This record gives sequence, structure tokens and C-alpha cells, in this order.
Amino acid sequence: MRSTLLTLIAALALTACGPGKEVPADSLVERGGLAYEVNENDPFSGSAVSYYSNGQLAEKTTYKNGQRDGPFESYYDNGQLEEKGTHKDGQRDGPFESYYDNGQLAEKTTYKDGRGHGAYETYFYDGQLWRRGNYKDGQLDGAIESYYDNGQLRGRANYKDGELVGPAESYSRDGELE
Repeated sequence: MRSTLLTLIAALALTACGPGKEVPADSLVERGGLAYEVNENDPFSGSAVSYYSNGQLAEKTTYKNGQRDGPFESYYDNGQLEEKGTHKDGQRDGPFESYYDNGQLAEKTTYKDGRGHGAYETYFYDGQLWRRGNYKDGQLDGAIESYYDNGQLRGRANYKDGELVGPAESYSRDGELE
């Protein structure tokens, strides 16, 4: 019984002072590029949330030592997810996804140290693939393709370190090389 009580007290203490602190986003101010709670001297660690006037969650952002660090989500006022991703040391890091207000995926991109790094895809409002390619250290790298809204290939090009390599190809809506 005593060990159970001690375990419960320790768990409550960790929860009360851990990174689980959640505050309204408008209670944070920026000083020197870092987020602080109003009238506080230490950079903020925890989650900041904001809501629409209809009570719907608008955004939830995680901070560590005053910088965005951890999961991030924003929502449309209808409750539909608008964007989600992760920050590390104030920069986008890892997969980021954005959505249209109808719930369809609009874009997915992978980031490293705040710059595109890896595969990316963008989509039309109806969910049809629009473009896809690859980033390396924030620059286009590799094959890049774009599509018409009917799914037909529109164009193709190759990049190396952000520079076009070789000729780009363009296609008509019916698939003919232009």
C-alpha cells in the first residue's frame, strides 16, 4: 500500500512539473526569437493552444526552451485538420502534411533542419496527384513530375542540387509529347 501511494505521488509530481504544461497561445510573447509566458523569465516549455470563436481547436504547438520542438497541428474552423508535423530546435523536421478544408491531402513534404529533404508530393483539391519529386538540403534533386487533373503526365524534368539537368519534357492533356 505504501509503495503504491509513493508511486502515485511521484507520478503526480512529474506530471505537474513536466513538459505537459498547456497554456493559451495568446499568453506567450516572443523575446529574442524565443517564446516566453507573459511576466516570466524562463523560455516556455509545454504546449500552446488557440481556439476559434466557435470553440473549435485552431492550433496546438509544442515548445521546448522557448523554441517550437515536438508535434504541431492546426485545424480549420470546421474541425478539419489543416496541417501537422514536427519541429526540432525551432525548425520543421520530419514529415509535414497539409490538407484542404474538405479533408483531402494537399501536400506532404519531409524536412530536415527546416529545409525540404526527401520526397514531396502535392495534390489537387480532389486528391489527384499534381506534382511529385525530391528535395536534398532544400533544393530540388532528382526526377520531378507534374500531372494534369485527369492524371495524365504534364511534365518531367531532372534536377541536381537545384539545377535543371538535361531537357525538360512537356505533354499535352492527351499525353502527346510537345
